Order: sequence, then structure tokens, then C-alpha cells
Amino acid sequence: MADNLEYVPTFDHMAAFGSIVQHFARHEHLMQGIACALLRVPLSNVALLTAGLGYSGKRDAILSLLRDIDIETDRVERIRWFLGELHKHNQLRNHIAHSLWKTGTRPDSIKPLGASARGGNARFLGQGDGEKDWLLHELIDVADELGANYDRFVDYLYAAGLMPPRVEETTKQN
Repeated sequence: MADNLEYVPTFDHMAAFGSIVQHFARHEHLMQGIACALLRVPLSNVALLTAGLGYSGKRDAILSLLRDIDIETDRVERIRWFLGELHKHNQLRNHIAHSLWKTGTRPDSIKPLGASARGGNARFLGQGDGEKDWLLHELIDVADELGANYDRFVDYLYAAGLMPPRVEETTKQN
């Protein structure tokens, strides 16, 4: 490019981006499972009610349910912790989904390029050296962290009785 403002991510960047977005989708499915358990309704009911909600809407719904449903405090705190571990990467997920990427400040790094006007506060992303940039291994580390969080979250939800039994557990009983 003549102005060198836009950076086209490599295949490896795109793979890390896809992994991060997919891990968010997997967590959203867990949120639907939690809602099923809390409300004692089938997944199909929750899926229909939450079909139009993105990540933030599903997260807000679960956090609201946890305030309204009678459930042990330690379970509420643990679910909030797992969702907090996910949420700390939400800004990166939003950048992946909605921003272009350009060369970052550090060698071999990239950073999002775009604009934000949330809450009436306009700002431009990717302008200036204070903006977070990402090395490929850092993106992969986030994807790995999200995958590990998902695995621990699933194990916790099954152990806490907040998800239906795993397929392999139901077949062992038959």
C-alpha cells in the first residue's frame, strides 16, 4: 500500500483471530447452558430467547439471573470469576471483529485501526504510540488462555450440577 496505514494480517494472525472469536462463541454457549440450569428450562427455550443477543447481552443476562435466582454464593462468585476471565479479552475480540489492523509500534506487532464514538467520546484507534499492539505469540497466548478457561469452566459447571450430564456419562449408566 502506498500509505502503509493498513496491515493485512498473515494467515497465522487470522488463525489466532478465529480461535479467539470461536472461544468467545463457545463461552456464549456455556452461558446459555447456565441459564437453562438456573431457570430449569430446555436449551431450545434459552436459545430462542437469546438468539438476538451478542456476547454482552448474554453475559448481562447471566449476571442478572445470578442476582435473582436462589443459588449458593460460592457458585455465583465462581461463575462471575470465569466470566470475568473471559471479559478481560472482550475489547480484543471487538477489535478482531470490527477493526482493520496495521503495523504496531513494536517490531513484528500489529494493532487495531478504526474509530470509536461510544458514550459520545470519540477516539481513533491505532493513532499514537500509547495504543496496545499485539505480537503473534501474544494473540496465540490469549487464544490458549480462553481455551483453558473454557475447559475449566465446563468442568466446574458439570461438577456444580449447572450443565446436563456429558454424553459419555449418560451412556455409561445405560
